[in-house]
Amino acid sequence: MYNNIIIVATGGGIAPVIPCLVLNKKTRIVVIWIAHCVKKSFAEEQLSKLNKKISGQDIIFHVLNTRLSTDKKYTNGDYSNLIVDASKHYNSEAVFVVSNKNFTVDVLYCLRQSKVKAYGANFDS
Repeated sequence: MYNNIIIVATGGGIAPVIPCLVLNKKTRIVVIWIAHCVKKSFAEEQLSKLNKKISGQDIIFHVLNTRLSTDKKYTNGDYSNLIVDASKHYNSEAVFVVSNKNFTVDVLYCLRQSKVKAYGANFDS
């Protein structure tokens, strides 16, 4: 349906995103994964395997580790603004959010205020 999207996932919300990435054939996908225990949530070995499976596709994978001092300073509002900025930077047609209800609602509100098509009906917790 879209040719250029952003998928935002927090924590375990990355799990349902993985098949979308592996099965993707034509869509440009930018993934923004925000998690506090990246190594525990998705081991480096698994991330390496995923990167091999999606190599050659137009997929950009950003990981924000909220346990790192450089990333943990952000609040939900900061992440919302970062995602709005990313949607403008990548000129995305739509943004999909897979997260908990509060984060999803916050991000969708900011995106829609910025006139970005955004979807987030599925909550991961």
